[in-house]
Amino acid sequence: MVKFEHTLLKWWFIWLLAASAGVSPAGCGSQEPPDRLRVLVADSLARPFRALAVAFEAEHRDVRIVLVSSGSVLAAHRLVHGNDRADVLAVADYQVIDRLMRPGHADWSICFATNEIGITYTDMSRGAAELTVDNWFHILARPDVKVQAANPHHDPCGYWTELCWRLADLHYQGQGVSGQGTIHERMTDKCGPAVDRRTDSQQLLRLVESAGGIDYAFVYRSQALQHNQPFLRLPPQINLGDADHVASYRRVAIELPGRKSGSRIEKRGDAIVFALTIPKDAARPQLAEQFVAFMLSPAGRAVLKMEHVDVMDRPWTYDLEQMPVRLRSYVVTRPRNAQVNAGAG
Repeated sequence: MVKFEHTLLKWWFIWLLAASAGVSPAGCGSQEPPDRLRVLVADSLARPFRALAVAFEAEHRDVRIVLVSSGSVLAAHRLVHGNDRADVLAVADYQVIDRLMRPGHADWSICFATNEIGITYTDMSRGAAELTVDNWFHILARPDVKVQAANPHHDPCGYWTELCWRLADLHYQGQGVSGQGTIHERMTDKCGPAVDRRTDSQQLLRLVESAGGIDYAFVYRSQALQHNQPFLRLPPQINLGDADHVASYRRVAIELPGRKSGSRIEKRGDAIVFALTIPKDAARPQLAEQFVAFMLSPAGRAVLKMEHVDVMDRPWTYDLEQMPVRLRSYVVTRPRNAQVNAGAG
């Protein structure tokens, strides 16, 4: 009942945001077919962007938002290699746009939110009563415990997780599972080969929630909060969610598939930063600008915060001159050399 009432209050708040602008939610009987804005989002942003869509459509009665969610890497590949099109692309790692979309399909991005990696579970998960920030890698390594992570080839949550494991080996100073290798090695063994893992982290949440599913999953904090699931926050030295530890994060790296078939790139640790862009071939670029401006406005930010998205106080870009003029007032500029060079692959 509490969860149901919270949901009602949340959607009532979103309606009020739209009503405050002097409009009402869209009704039936429209004479003209609605404009459709196609938005590709990271699976971890699916629920927040659905809430954004409701609020935006209430202000724009002739618009319908078509949301398509998937792993961020898959979404970018659909636009670059799959002959798909989108008016807005929002991803769970700003470097996905740099690595896969530039220069042919995008020439700017806005970084708007942060997140962190941790462990979600339920009260029925094996060992849950014993789980702490100091022993999680022992609990999860037990033979009868089922653990999963996202596919790092498709979803940034997957490679953030693997980087977290490598940082854990440094942070816990060799306190891995006795006789069973490092934390990274044991978690990799528990979760199976990367190519066989679930495509995105939203699937992991459903598996943890379902009876007979899995005990633990590595996901974003925002996702666990959205689903009202228990979440073990890992130390900031390893959760990739603290900008003060970026230099430490960059000490570790993993290899990922590159842009070209058979190529490989090095992905170094970094703070988790969500970003968006309007692709160069967007069918409705002006409408896309309106949607992005709404998302960055106080009303849009309030919607995202209700969905537990850690929105930046001031979104940033290193592409101000390439950005649409109407969006520039929402961001600050950072030098390009502040980013990690992930390589072109």
